[in-house]
Amino acid sequence: LQGEAASTLKCMEKCRGGGFEEVFMNKIDYAVKYDYCMRINFKGNKELYASGFCSDDECWRLYEEKIHAILAKGLNDRAKFIRVIWRNAECQWSVNDPLFIGISVSDLEKAFRMVDIGPNAESKEEALEFRKFWGEKAELRRFKDSRIAESTG
Repeated sequence: LQGEAASTLKCMEKCRGGGFEEVFMNKIDYAVKYDYCMRINFKGNKELYASGFCSDDECWRLYEEKIHAILAKGLNDRAKFIRVIWRNAECQWSVNDPLFIGISVSDLEKAFRMVDIGPNAESKEEALEFRKFWGEKAELRRFKDSRIAESTG
């Protein structure tokens, strides 16, 4: 929210007439707003329906939040903003509609780093959670500074 407010203020300072038209009256295309855009289609996904999916006014939000949490955990500090949108409030919605994900990277160095360093090997519970989340991508490594930690890469 703070990032959006800062962008809005920057635009209002640059635009003639205070920028009201540019900020509030123009629809911004997702491809312009985010560095990465994805659509995920769940149509025909038996697991989704078997899990008791419901399309009432609140249930779909839980799925958006769950997907957002997984992406935030996996991307960590690589992403400064993640937006997950499934239901469009302006029109009729269906479970067959694709899920939209927009990601803005924090900076290029973080976004393209090759290794993520996880918890110290001595932190058994955290290390187990890291391995559970990352699966086969997780490995125990010794780093140049003689630290032993879980990592990906």
